[in-house]
Amino acid sequence: MVAETVHTLQAAKSQLLSTIDLIEQALDMLQAPKPEAGVEIEASGGELPIPPPAANEFLTIDEEIVGLVRAHGSLTLNEVKERTPRFSWVQINRRTRTTKDCLVNRGVLVFEASPKPGRLSIAPGFSGDPNPPLSGYIEKIAAADEVAAAS
Repeated sequence: MVAETVHTLQAAKSQLLSTIDLIEQALDMLQAPKPEAGVEIEASGGELPIPPPAANEFLTIDEEIVGLVRAHGSLTLNEVKERTPRFSWVQINRRTRTTKDCLVNRGVLVFEASPKPGRLSIAPGFSGDPNPPLSGYIEKIAAADEVAAAS
C-alpha cells in the first residue's frame, strides 16, 4: 500500500515537472523576439523546424500518438518521444500503456513487448477517434449530482 502511494506520488511529481517545463518553454517562446516579415529563418542543427499547430488544430496527446503510429505503422516509445517534443517520455508511456484508461487498455493501440524495444501499433479494427466519448462521463456525473442532491 505504501509502495503504491509512493509510486503514485512520484508519477504525479514527474507529470507536474513535465508540465512546468512545458509552461516555461511556452513562456520563453512568447517572450522571444518576433522575426520581421520577409526575413528568412534558418533551422539550427540541420533539422527541419517543427511547424506550430494552427490556431484551431491543437492536438491532444492521444491524438498525436495515434496519428504518429498511423503514419509510421509502428513506433517504439523513444521514437514517439522524438517526434513529439512537447510531451515527456513519462507522459507518453502513461497515455499509451500504463494507466487504466491508456490507449492500449482502450483497444486503440497494441504494445508488442518483444523483441526489445517494444513497439506500438494500431489495434486491428480500430479506425475511430482515440479520445473516449464524453457522454458516459456526463451521465455518471449527472447521476452522482442527483444522489448528492437527494441526501
